[in-house]
Amino acid sequence: MELTNWCHIYHNPDNSIYNSCFSLDKALKEMGIKLFLFTYKNPNQAKLPSKEFIKNNKIDVCLTNITGETIKLDEQISIFKKENPGIILINFLGDEPQTRHVNFVRALRCDIALSPDANCVKYWQSQGINCKWWTHWADLDAFNNKNIDRDIFLGTTMGNRRYSRLLRFILGSSFVNKRVEGYKNAQFFSRIKIAFQYARFQEITRRIFEASACGCCVITNKLPKHTKINSIFRHNESILYFDNTFHLLFLLLKLTLNKSKSKRIARNAEYLVKNKHSSKNRAEEVYNYAFEYYKSLKKN
Repeated sequence: MELTNWCHIYHNPDNSIYNSCFSLDKALKEMGIKLFLFTYKNPNQAKLPSKEFIKNNKIDVCLTNITGETIKLDEQISIFKKENPGIILINFLGDEPQTRHVNFVRALRCDIALSPDANCVKYWQSQGINCKWWTHWADLDAFNNKNIDRDIFLGTTMGNRRYSRLLRFILGSSFVNKRVEGYKNAQFFSRIKIAFQYARFQEITRRIFEASACGCCVITNKLPKHTKINSIFRHNESILYFDNTFHLLFLLLKLTLNKSKSKRIARNAEYLVKNKHSSKNRAEEVYNYAFEYYKSLKKN
C-alpha cells in the first residue's frame, strides 16, 4: 500500500466528545494509514503542519476539513502548498452549497477538492478545479439502530425551522422536535418511526444518512435534480420526498394507514447507508482519489 502517511486538519471547537471527523480518522487508520491529527478550537489558533514536520514524517497526503470563512487558514493553505509542492493536498469544502462563497481560495490551492453538493462540484470543475462529489456519510459508531420500542410517530432534531409549528399543531405529542448531540442521537432516532428533515438550502443533509442508519423512515422535502440525491435515495424505496405542505400531510396520512410501508422504507435505507455510505466507504473513496492523482503525477 502506497500513500500511507497522512495528516488531517479539522475544527474541534471544544475538544468535544463527538465529532463527525472521528469516524473518518478511525476508518483511515483501519486501512493501515498512519494518521497525524491537527485540530483547532478556533481559526485564530489553527496551524497547519510545518515543512519540517512534513519532511520528518514523510507525509504523503494532507486532508483539511475547514468550514466557514477563515482568512488566516486560507493564507496558511497557500503557504503550505508552496512549501510542500509534493504533498497531495485534499480539501473537504464543508456543507456546500451554503458555504461555497467562502471556499474559493482553499478550493483553488488544493490538488483535490471534495464537495457534498453535486452542483457545486460542477461549478468548481468549470473553474478548472479537480473537484469530486464526496457526499455525507453516517458514523456507524454513533448512529446505529438500537432496536428499541419506536414510540414516537414523527421526530426531528432540526429545531425551530419551517414546518415545525405546523407539525406540532397537527400531531401534538406524536411529533417530537429535540436537539440531540453526539452519541445520544442513536437513542433518540431509535425511538422514531419517521424522521422528518427539511433542507432549507436545497442541499443533501447529513441527517438523512444518520437517521437512516438508525432505522428511521426519512421524509424530507424534494430536492432539485442537480443535487443527484435520487441516485442515492429513491422515493418510496429508501426515502419519502414531499413537494409541499399538502403533499407532506398526505404522505403522513398514508404512513398512518399503512404501517408496513414505513418499516420497509426504513429497512431499505438502513441497509443502504450501512453498506454504501459509512465512514469506511468515504475513507476508501478519498484514498482512491488520492491514489489516482498520485498515479497521474507519476505518468507525467
